[in-house]
Amino acid sequence: MFKKGKKIKKCDLHIHSYYSDGILSPKELVEKAKGAKLFSISITDHDCIKAVEEVKKNSYLGSLELIEGLELTTSYYNDEVHILAYLVDTKSDFFNKKIDEAYQIRQIRFKEMVERLILEGVAIDKETILREVKDIVPTRLHLAKYLLKIKQVNSIYEAFRRYLGPGKAGYICKSRFSSKEAIDFIHRSRGLAFLAHPHKLIKREWIDDFLSFGIDGIEAVYPTMGQKEQSFYKEYALENNLLLSGGSDFHQDFNKLCGIGCVDIPYDWVLKMKQRKKEMVALRNM
Repeated sequence: MFKKGKKIKKCDLHIHSYYSDGILSPKELVEKAKGAKLFSISITDHDCIKAVEEVKKNSYLGSLELIEGLELTTSYYNDEVHILAYLVDTKSDFFNKKIDEAYQIRQIRFKEMVERLILEGVAIDKETILREVKDIVPTRLHLAKYLLKIKQVNSIYEAFRRYLGPGKAGYICKSRFSSKEAIDFIHRSRGLAFLAHPHKLIKREWIDDFLSFGIDGIEAVYPTMGQKEQSFYKEYALENNLLLSGGSDFHQDFNKLCGIGCVDIPYDWVLKMKQRKKEMVALRNM
């Protein structure tokens, strides 16, 4: 992607902190990004901007640029689809009201998943696990890690395969937003909506549906995405006037191939995002 001998500003636009299902603090994420010599990052926690607020409040960044973002969990045909939001107006009352609703629904969903697994005979201490996720945005990964810790499974993969994947006892597709509602919400919050890790969709043709919903861009570079898949999504974006994004989807240092900055994302993509937002705001103010 990058020419040899030319210094390129690199980015990572998909990172998670311990406010959702990562394990590092926002400050630790910033330090890792600096260590990877990145120019720009986006901390995209699930349905949450606490990490973004902490970074800005405590001036961790130095010369590193932070792109405000989050990853919304949405439902589409009873499947979970993730939509990345960038450059949203996180100070608006409308935005914060909807994000709080999403948080409340996640807490309810998590409790229901725990109760379902208990009914299945899985030895879970309900009070303990609910206390652990009380002040964060709980995800299936939190439950998978708990099952591993109490030795009900031998790996995170087994937890999803046996209990937490689609069609399993602990899987519940419940979110504040449908995919279309999430895109509309992001636009009303003056942000840009991107389809996250599209290669994980059950059906590739769903991308056309998201295009009709007004998606602004697509995550075209991702650690587990092959070169042919990347080429397909980049070509699709070009043909449909979509922006490009990408990132490590970093959660923790369990795999060097998924570390912060492990994929090559050019800053030019961020500049195009900013320009698209500028045009969008100007159009709405006419």
